Amino acid sequence: MKKKREFVVVLLFLVFVYFFLASFFNSSSASSSSFKSRSRGNGDGFNIQEKKTGTNGDGLFFSSKNNNNKDNNKDNEENLRALEEIFLEEESQSSVSADPLDLQFLGLQSSLGGASSSCKFQFEIASWRETRLFFALHPECRHLDKCESELPSQTTLSKQVFDSGGGGGSSVDSRDEKNEMIIKHSTYVKRFDEDLRYAHMATIAKMKDERMILLYQAAPAAKKDVDGSDGGGGDDGNGGGDGGDATYYEYKLATEGLQDQHIEYTQSKDLEGKRWTPPVKLPIYNDAAVWSPVVHIDNNQVYVFYSESTGCKKAIPCKPPQCPKGEVCEVDSHAEMCHHTPKSLWVPGGDIKYIKSIGDPAENKWTKAVTILSQDEGGGIPKVIANSLIVMKKTGHWVLPYWREQQNAIEDGTCTRKPEFKGSSGPDCRWNKRSRCMTGAQPFSGVLVSENRGKTWQPRGQITQSNTSLIEGSIAELNDGRIIQVFRTRVGCLYKSYSKDEGKSWTEPEPMPVPNPNSKVFLMRLEPNGELLLAFNNMKNQYRSRRGATKCRACRTHLHVAISRDGDGNEWETIARLEDEIGYEAPRIHYPYMAQKDASSVLVAYTRFYLGKRKGLTSLDQGVKVAEIDLKSIV
Repeated sequence: MKKKREFVVVLLFLVFVYFFLASFFNSSSASSSSFKSRSRGNGDGFNIQEKKTGTNGDGLFFSSKNNNNKDNNKDNEENLRALEEIFLEEESQSSVSADPLDLQFLGLQSSLGGASSSCKFQFEIASWRETRLFFALHPECRHLDKCESELPSQTTLSKQVFDSGGGGGSSVDSRDEKNEMIIKHSTYVKRFDEDLRYAHMATIAKMKDERMILLYQAAPAAKKDVDGSDGGGGDDGNGGGDGGDATYYEYKLATEGLQDQHIEYTQSKDLEGKRWTPPVKLPIYNDAAVWSPVVHIDNNQVYVFYSESTGCKKAIPCKPPQCPKGEVCEVDSHAEMCHHTPKSLWVPGGDIKYIKSIGDPAENKWTKAVTILSQDEGGGIPKVIANSLIVMKKTGHWVLPYWREQQNAIEDGTCTRKPEFKGSSGPDCRWNKRSRCMTGAQPFSGVLVSENRGKTWQPRGQITQSNTSLIEGSIAELNDGRIIQVFRTRVGCLYKSYSKDEGKSWTEPEPMPVPNPNSKVFLMRLEPNGELLLAFNNMKNQYRSRRGATKCRACRTHLHVAISRDGDGNEWETIARLEDEIGYEAPRIHYPYMAQKDASSVLVAYTRFYLGKRKGLTSLDQGVKVAEIDLKSIV
């Protein structure tokens, strides 16, 4: 009874404060001050630098902009009913949170008075209560609630849980015999070794003789000379090591974007993908890092599409912003930019190119590279690819998904750090100054289409979404001839869009009830019936309710496969788990790519590696893997 009385008092106080604030806002002509500090305060709530702020006395804070439209009684009743619903649910669970709600910080574009919000909301950092309140106040945005859905499972698969931290080995808590029957084998194609500490972005396809070919981007280990200087460019790694005695160095973690990042390929020795030939470096004569190979087989000709960096390297502020403890502050718009490390890293993407095999790929003879989309086109923004090309059944046209991605970058060789690392030298490189590498061009996703089997190409589509970036799109043709494209996002779930004219126009992107921890997925059409198969990391960001949260180490561990049989990709259910692993130092098991071997089997290529140095430098359980999925009991 005591808790109930307290709740009634709180609710009455809320009603009083709400109507007081609504009356105050309607009568005031002064606009609210801008929200300049996006940070958590002293632990009691967020620092909301705004004069018009109301509180219900129970940890619920809400900020409001001046609203020119007067609130009516109906709007007030609906808003109060929404707030009451949340408090009633929390009261029933005895879990009333002391964490304040801050809707303006999260991007709610209207006051609690009821104006339309256009569904802009920062779901990636919203707490559960803030998300519930947003949907309660804005039922027109209810379609976004799909991001909060759980993916159903075809079976009652119990999860294999591995402890990868501290114990020196992995222990299995439970086993699932049904899942083990679906996963026929899981094999390393290439393990990390002393010469190679980075392999990623695998692609796989079946050749005419039914063997498989697999490619990935790779980089060697960085070397540290005996005198302590980095021959390879610091902890980020590099493929160099020019100075010092090469006998005395220790291997360090490599990373992506190194100067000698290249593409390697291998072929299976059997039809199941259990045994593979030693990897061979693809003879691409490049001036910078090459990225994300995509393999396509046309008759017996092997095409390898990829992107090559063009003149732009990663950049950071020369002098990082000084923020009070616990705050997240933005970089000064006039700050100078420096290369990411003294031996700087290339940004992903640039020109999209391809090469073709001459004769048997095992002979490693290839044509010269052909550029199909230049970085200079469309404003000079880098272009990137990651997932497979499809051939349209009716027209035979080739369709390759791509996206345009702008990262903080400066031109190669400019703004290098001074020896004391306190400033920069070279041309004026202000943070907000447009340049060859920061052109201000609009990022978006689309497709490249060839109507003559790869001879000429044209870009189509400009797919964007206001709530999140849409990158690393993966496409499949539906039975009715439409194309579905699914995207990696930052908001906790996948998004999708459809085209009925081979990529010329696309539907408004919409969320899918499939979790996505900001990681690449792969979509494919199964033959002969046209079911859709999806490989993905089946987890949200565990820390998405924390302000300023960046990465979740365990988010890219649950690599699962799901199927959709409804013809549109609306309904999905999990059918297999490739790997599950959690723990203090969980690896990244991610970036899947699939190829159908026959009517009853699919091969999945993916990468597995540790981010931390302790296991990243020592574990042999890292590299490129291939698993075979048995479809007989599924399709």
